[in-house]
Amino acid sequence: MSEPVFYRIGPCERFDSIPVHFINKFGGIDTYAFTLKNRKRANVQRDTFGYNSDVYATLTYDKVWAGSYDYIYALNSDWLTDAESEWLIELVRSSQVWLELDGQLEPLEAVVNANQYQFVTRRNDQLQQLQIEIALAYKNNIL
Repeated sequence: MSEPVFYRIGPCERFDSIPVHFINKFGGIDTYAFTLKNRKRANVQRDTFGYNSDVYATLTYDKVWAGSYDYIYALNSDWLTDAESEWLIELVRSSQVWLELDGQLEPLEAVVNANQYQFVTRRNDQLQQLQIEIALAYKNNIL
């Protein structure tokens, strides 16, 4: 006697992809989905002011009163041919870039940190991978 066997096929993507929309050199809007390991981090800047804890100012230290933070995304592309990587370099040069996070288009533009991108080339097939950092173009205040 045999039993039926069922297979469930999961999603094809190993990581969560982040689509990035940008204006190309012809003025049209192009989109590329970064499908490999993408990381998110927050840069925090704290504003400190002098604060005295006693009358004689012997225990003087700085106290954090305010600050700001922003989010930066480190994105990794798939393996690209020379023609694809030449096309994708327009993303780094673009004047307007938008991120799509969790299926929602971010309302504000993003800023590509152009000094943080690098190409990694595989030896055998000469495919390239683009790694860039994109920051959202607003700062959140810490109260």
